[in-house]
Amino acid sequence: MPGIPQSVRIAGRGGAQPKGLLAPNSPRRLAARAARPGTPGLIAPGPGLCLPRLQDRHWQFSRNAVFTDGAQFAANLLRAGVADPDDWDATRNIGAFLQRTVERFVGDRAAKIDYAFDIGFCLGTTASSWREPEEVNPQRILLTFRVAHTVGWVNLTPALNLLKAEHELLPTLFYHWLNDSLSRWFRVFDVQEARWRWESWNEMREEDEAERKEGCEREGVPYEPGERLDEPSLPACIGKMPRGKLPEILTLARGARAVRLIQAAQHLSRISRRVRCPRFDTQDREDLFPDSEAAVPVTALAFGEHDVITEFLNMELESVGQVETEPWPILKMDGTDPRSIRKAFRYASIALDTLEAASRTLSLVPGFEAMVKHNPYGG
Repeated sequence: MPGIPQSVRIAGRGGAQPKGLLAPNSPRRLAARAARPGTPGLIAPGPGLCLPRLQDRHWQFSRNAVFTDGAQFAANLLRAGVADPDDWDATRNIGAFLQRTVERFVGDRAAKIDYAFDIGFCLGTTASSWREPEEVNPQRILLTFRVAHTVGWVNLTPALNLLKAEHELLPTLFYHWLNDSLSRWFRVFDVQEARWRWESWNEMREEDEAERKEGCEREGVPYEPGERLDEPSLPACIGKMPRGKLPEILTLARGARAVRLIQAAQHLSRISRRVRCPRFDTQDREDLFPDSEAAVPVTALAFGEHDVITEFLNMELESVGQVETEPWPILKMDGTDPRSIRKAFRYASIALDTLEAASRTLSLVPGFEAMVKHNPYGG
C-alpha cells in the first residue's frame, strides 16, 4: 500500500534555541530557584517550553501492505463525505490524495491554532512514531494529536486580576472553563498536576531525611534536620466551580476586555462539550504501546514565568524522548466502514475546534504573545 501522508503540522517552523537543560534539583533548590527572576531553563522566548525528543519519523502505512487496502480506504473516505472527489482527480495517487484530504480537513484552523499551540495531527495505522506494524489492519486506522516540539504555557495572573476587579466569581469561571475544556481532549499541566508533584517531592524528601537520620545514628554524629519547605502558594481566586445554574456573565462583567475574555472562555467550554472524547481501547493500547510514557501536555496554565507549575513541567520535559510518548487524543476508526470514518473525523473536528477556540481565548489574555516554536532538528 502506498504510504500514508506525513503528519500535518499545525505549527510554524523555526524558533529560538533553548538556553540549556535544567540541572538536577533538590526540593530546596527548586523552591529557591523558582523565587528568583531570570532562572535559566527550557522556557523558550514566547509562551513555550522546548521539548527535547528523538528524531521524528512519519507515520505510514506499511510498504508491505497490499495496494487494495489503501484504495479501499481512499474510496471509503469519499463515501464518508470526508474527502473531496476533486482531490482525487488532481492527484491520482493514494498517498498524495490522503495528504491533501488531511490538509483540507484541518483547513484554516491551522494558522489560528498555531498561534498558541505546537501540534502535529496525523493519520496512520499506528500511533507509534518509531516502528511500523508487521501487518496492517485496515479496521484499525488512527487519527492522533501529538505535541510536535514545544509545550505552550501562559501566565494567567493578569487575566485573573482583570476579571477579579469586575466580580469575584469571574476568575473561577474563566479558569475552569479554560482548563476543563482543554482537559476533555488533551493533557494540560495545571494546578492539580503541580500539587501532585509537590506531594511527590515531599515524600521523596521525607525518605531522604529518614535515611540521613539513620546514617547519622549509625556513625554517631549529630543529626540536624533539613529546612522544612512550605507548599508553594497558588492563586486563591480560582476556587471550585460553582454548581447549579450560573448567573448571566454580562451581569458580572461590564468592562469590554473582561467581557471578551469571559465570553471566549464560555464559547470554548460549549465547543469542547459537543461530544465526549472517546476512550482508547485497552487492547489496542497494549498492542501499540508496549513501553511508553504518558502524553506530553499541550500547554501549562501557570501563574508566573518561573512559578512552581512551569518549574515542575521543565523538569518533566528533561526526560522526554528516552522512551516513546503517547499521542493524545487517539481516535480509532474502521477504515472499511464509512460510518466509522465519519464518526472519527467528527471527533477530530471538535478537537481541532477546541484548540482553535482555546487559542483565541489565550490571545485575549493580557501579555500573551504568539508562541515561538523550537524545532531541535532544524527546518
